[in-house]
Amino acid sequence: MGNKKRGKKSTAANDDRANTRRHATVTTPVDDNTTLVPAAVLSRILDYTSQATVLNVAAVCKSWRGVAQAHELYYAHVSLDGDGCSSVVEHSEKSKQFFVSIFDAVHDAHFKRLHVFLSSPTPDEVDDFEDGDDEVDEIMINNLTAVKMIEIQMRYIVHLDMSLPYTYKALLEMFLRTKPAPVLEELYFCFDGEPEAGPGPFASLPPDLFHGSAPALKSVTLTGVELTAKPVRAFANVRRVLLQQYSSEALLFVLHNFPGMTHLTLDFLAADFDNRYIGLDEPVPPQAVKSLGARLQHLELNLYASEMGLPTQLRTILEKQAIPSIAVSLCAEEPEEDDSEIAAAYDFAPFLAHVGKPYRVVLRRERQYSGPTAEDWERRPHDAEASLVMEIFSLGSHFKRRFTLLQRLPELAPHIRELEVADVLLRELFRELDSMSLPRLKRLTIDFDLPQRDEANAWEDFARRGSGKIECPNLESVTLRCVMAYRPSVNDQDVAAVLARFKPGSKLPELCCAGVTLSTGDDSSLLSSIVEMHI
Repeated sequence: MGNKKRGKKSTAANDDRANTRRHATVTTPVDDNTTLVPAAVLSRILDYTSQATVLNVAAVCKSWRGVAQAHELYYAHVSLDGDGCSSVVEHSEKSKQFFVSIFDAVHDAHFKRLHVFLSSPTPDEVDDFEDGDDEVDEIMINNLTAVKMIEIQMRYIVHLDMSLPYTYKALLEMFLRTKPAPVLEELYFCFDGEPEAGPGPFASLPPDLFHGSAPALKSVTLTGVELTAKPVRAFANVRRVLLQQYSSEALLFVLHNFPGMTHLTLDFLAADFDNRYIGLDEPVPPQAVKSLGARLQHLELNLYASEMGLPTQLRTILEKQAIPSIAVSLCAEEPEEDDSEIAAAYDFAPFLAHVGKPYRVVLRRERQYSGPTAEDWERRPHDAEASLVMEIFSLGSHFKRRFTLLQRLPELAPHIRELEVADVLLRELFRELDSMSLPRLKRLTIDFDLPQRDEANAWEDFARRGSGKIECPNLESVTLRCVMAYRPSVNDQDVAAVLARFKPGSKLPELCCAGVTLSTGDDSSLLSSIVEMHI
């Protein structure tokens, strides 16, 4: 009897294990090392089908899941774009369509993942409508109903984008508090105010937004929304934060609200609008924040040049916290303000406080391509289509800094070991460093794959009509480089003329051409030309 009982238990256990194996066969993705259709090919296949059920491939493996979840078929897009309305009737029609679309998406979409966009005309725009006396009330009712519908369906919304006038600031207190947001990944809130009232903030976020739960939320953008010492619990897992048009006081509350952030972008107000701006001459207040959190990897700052300099809060953070990557864009408060005046408005040292010497410095113009064809991507845009960028890398650590001006190059010159410069910026480089020395420079790279100033050949123009000299006594190598599809051809005498302006020491640097063709002569004739010009 004992043996039979043991046999019976053993059989039951075997059945359980068999059921477990069968269940695992159905639900567990196959190993990612299995030979499968490549992700790029799968994406093209999905482009040619309209059946959402094909997205069941997401259950096959991790790489396929990533392709499926990035595809448009995976989501339903629902929009109430009130900004484009010209009448109450049009807004009401769009509002009705919004309700129908969100209802259909929730009940018919295969995966029930929604991207929701809501915007509204401003009160001034509504005043220009000519179809009734109660237009403001009707549009407000439409928007209130839309927000209530969004709250009801929050469990399906992956991306939420709301851009509303300040008159709707009570919406966040009335709605979006009773339902969690289990799949919400990206959030954008924008509240605009009256032009004469300044930039805000115009609304505040309740601590129990989304019922305090948005576990998948990783990216948040806020404009005209106040941050306070009461943290928004739904932001606990946010990694990327963009705060637009904020005062220096916001720094006091960023870490309270986003304790897990790794990337932070701060778009500061002009000092004239920031009545809580603390100038350089002011003492550090006792409540000053000295860190934005140990997890922060990248800080991006959009600052207005001001005689008041950096806000003390920001300067303290830059000096106390070692942030691996910082990008700084300096803007003029007045359009006619000169770049040199903008650069002089700020103390450069705090930005480099933790960047170990020596440096690798990259001077370039950031590409801003337009157009869908390959030719559009391969052409070299004009100056108006690109912005000037200076990047500073520490050769002894992983620290990086990025600026939009070159005027502080003389401060960096003694510590630059590697320099990469776009051919179109050579004139600016020599203007900033003329008759100066780069005593530690060993490697120089000139890039030909960045936007040029105009239709004329910027390289040729500088080689034949440029001026200035920079002492580089320890220069060991020079690389002419182009990584674009075209291969520029440069005259070897022009190369000699340009390199001679860097005034190498007694030992001639090694020359390397990567993706660049010398149009006449060979390397030996080029070096001879350099020797002649050097003498």
